Amino acid sequence: MKKAFVRQVSCLLPHLPHCITGKSLAFPPVKAPGQYSFHTVIYAAFFAKIIQSVKKAAANKLPAAAIFLEQQARGAHNIDLVTPTHYVPQIIKALTLARQNGLSLPVVYNSNAYETIETITALKQHVDIFLPDLKYYDNTYAVRYSAAPDYFAYASQAITKMVDLAGPPVFDAAGIMQKGVIVRHLAVPGLMADSRNVLSWLWQTFGNTIFISLMNQYTPLYHASNHPEINRRLTTWEYNKLIDYALSLGIENCFIQKGKTASADYVPVFDGSGI
Repeated sequence: MKKAFVRQVSCLLPHLPHCITGKSLAFPPVKAPGQYSFHTVIYAAFFAKIIQSVKKAAANKLPAAAIFLEQQARGAHNIDLVTPTHYVPQIIKALTLARQNGLSLPVVYNSNAYETIETITALKQHVDIFLPDLKYYDNTYAVRYSAAPDYFAYASQAITKMVDLAGPPVFDAAGIMQKGVIVRHLAVPGLMADSRNVLSWLWQTFGNTIFISLMNQYTPLYHASNHPEINRRLTTWEYNKLIDYALSLGIENCFIQKGKTASADYVPVFDGSGI
């Protein structure tokens, strides 16, 4: 197996620290998650929504701890760390400093789950909610569409560790998650059997001790045009069949999407605004 190295600086480089007002599929009825997106994308699907934006973004070098506290002051319900894996040592230091200065919000670790157990274990005292993707079950698709060999082997172990650390879901009086794990799965056209395998594994492994977010928002961007079989949106029929399958398994804790969510209009602009 080939190893790849990504050179990073010692400070955190946020691209999109901001509050989101509205209803979140992951944390209903969240009013304002304070998202903090990081500078480099280690793992990138060929159809990923954020690649084009990230490549054009300019880093804003405000101290991370200060931004976490700023988001709390703005009324955020959590600190949502997006694509954080390659900055974990710096994140731990920033969170420790922020906690010492009054940060009390739940911290969300929002990743693609292509992680090592050692990385997840290091977050034990620092992260309250894990929000991983589980994109593929079959390694063939992981390599073909995301250049991520052994994706399921790594992701399944990482998610298992996340569940072990976070425990069962905990909500406050307003119904907002304070601890737990939500696993996202983006349904991709033509990969319905793989999606069923993902759902089966999640159910058989965790039952209703986790939440699942079954997403239909796949939008073919970036290099999707190089793969004609996935260069289209998901059909309503395909998505409804996956919902039916989830119900047939017995899955109860599952967020689903309705309406037209597959659109480039939902791709954020990573320009560092909102600080």
